[in-house]
Amino acid sequence: MISPNAQALSKTLTTLTGIPVSCARKPRFTPSRSRRVYGIYNELPAHDTILLRADLSLLASLGGCVAGLTDSLAADRAKISPLDETLRSGIHDVLNVLSTLLSGPERVVFRSLCLDVAYLTGPARSVLNSQAPAQTFEVTIKGYTGGELTIFSEES
Repeated sequence: MISPNAQALSKTLTTLTGIPVSCARKPRFTPSRSRRVYGIYNELPAHDTILLRADLSLLASLGGCVAGLTDSLAADRAKISPLDETLRSGIHDVLNVLSTLLSGPERVVFRSLCLDVAYLTGPARSVLNSQAPAQTFEVTIKGYTGGELTIFSEES
């Protein structure tokens, strides 16, 4: 896995959304009251797990922007359970594109979205509970709600 930097993350998200997105590194363990969701990736061919944890408000904003939703509409749809299909599709698009930042010599593929840590199982749960290497970013989106994004990877 390649460790993305803030500049690459900003550029990728700006290109995807068409609006300015800035990212800055921050300390790994910062308390948050935001609801967090998880993107689960596999690095092939080894099948190592990479876990992306993000504030739902951030992914809703990014996914909503990709789907053509306003920030307030994306925020409202993020509160619906099950997650609104248009918003879910936009979030999946974002998570899929982010896999390109994680790919190095091995290919990284987005596997699934987990909306509740209670349902995070297997290798993804192990990566979250371990002292796995992690990078945390504060993401700001012009005109939309930003938030925190953390990338965890299995120790090799």
